Amino acid sequence: PWLGFLAGGGCDSGMNQALRSFREAYQRNLSSALAKLQAAARLTALLGADGIRCVMMRGAFSGHRYFGDIGLRLCEDIDILIPASSRDRALDVLLNAGYILDNQGLPDNFFRRHAQHWAVRDPATSLMLEIHWRLDHPFALHRMDHEGVMRRAEHATIEGYEFFRAELHDDILMMCAHLDKHNRSAGMDSQIHESDAPWLAEQGVLYAWLDIALAIERNPGLLDLNILIERAERQGLTQAVFTTLQSVVHLWQGPQSRRLLDDWTQREPRRLHSGQRRLWARKRAPIHSVKHTSADYWGFCFPPASYFRPLQGLSLFFARLGHAGAAFWKIGCSVLDAWALKR
Repeated sequence: PWLGFLAGGGCDSGMNQALRSFREAYQRNLSSALAKLQAAARLTALLGADGIRCVMMRGAFSGHRYFGDIGLRLCEDIDILIPASSRDRALDVLLNAGYILDNQGLPDNFFRRHAQHWAVRDPATSLMLEIHWRLDHPFALHRMDHEGVMRRAEHATIEGYEFFRAELHDDILMMCAHLDKHNRSAGMDSQIHESDAPWLAEQGVLYAWLDIALAIERNPGLLDLNILIERAERQGLTQAVFTTLQSVVHLWQGPQSRRLLDDWTQREPRRLHSGQRRLWARKRAPIHSVKHTSADYWGFCFPPASYFRPLQGLSLFFARLGHAGAAFWKIGCSVLDAWALKR
């Protein structure tokens, strides 16, 4: 889509096949993004009529806000944030309106406790919409202020449709928390280097990093480092945001991102010096997750409160056990490092 957009008016009968295919890719993505906006507008109107406020995230909404064109931002689904208190009511409203819950055979309580979003399909278009009520990892020691995000949300008009979107600082924190969540689930560090770019592109997540880069580069007059640091610290996201910012600089080398990183490093040179050493709270999070996953499995695998069907939760349990083992190893290495430095 990027190359097709840049080709623009240069498209003519003499253009080679590669440029023509780029232009066609842009047009296809633009058409897809418009269909997603229409589906999002239908859903938000439906939930709004029941008093449930929706804040739009990522995808075509990032395309409009940061890329300057909804056709430039690839996306597969629509992401919407609602208040946690409206979680079950929102699902009832959507199911009554004909939306289809796409739970992949897992019980509803799995989504309430672990995935923390509903995945539903639009009955008119079969487009996937994810209705989130929490964006950070369920077992991380974060305290993301989702209520504050809803309260500070701004009005936006996109292609004639009316939506709410997160305030700029909140949007950056949300994107960082979301990336940290997926990195934790994949057993990765939040910090990415330029050599990781091909792999990220293959996985289809490179745009998530580009969203943050453009949010910073294109809003230098609106972005306040003091606000970003204060909200990150209050929500337990400081290290996740800092290492994500390092990754953005490694991947894109933007001058505003570099300046923001340098200013932050000068303020806290010791605690955030490289971003590669995780905080102890972060090291404990995978161990914390095993405790909760174990309790969920043994507490809900038997009737009458069936959480998992027989054996269904074991794969999740063993995955968390692996994460905990890795956490113990890293903690042990950190203790040995500290001991060696003292000697």
